[in-house]
Amino acid sequence: TDGRYNYAIGRVGDVGHDSIYRFDRDWGRPEQLFALGGDGAYGKGVTYDPTNRSLWVAMQVTNDLGTRKVFRDLALDGSVISQFVVRDSDGYGLAMDYADGTLW
Repeated sequence: TDGRYNYAIGRVGDVGHDSIYRFDRDWGRPEQLFALGGDGAYGKGVTYDPTNRSLWVAMQVTNDLGTRKVFRDLALDGSVISQFVVRDSDGYGLAMDYADGTLW
């Protein structure tokens, strides 16, 4: 949450068609902000980053390079600010420690 909105990943149809949604503080009034893309990826977690007012999204990507987890820092319009790849990672969810800026 950014204090005003809650954010979540939602899927419409098959894997690879995930989107980021914004909700009010009571998880009402869902609004699709942007699709995560069609690159064989699906969302596994999202957290708000107050340092640049963006969303970090954990995604599992499967393509000709294999399966890996990609962490993307996305602007609220869906554009990629930065990203990094982790080859071996399981689990769902993502959180940010606002005290030191680490993702976990």
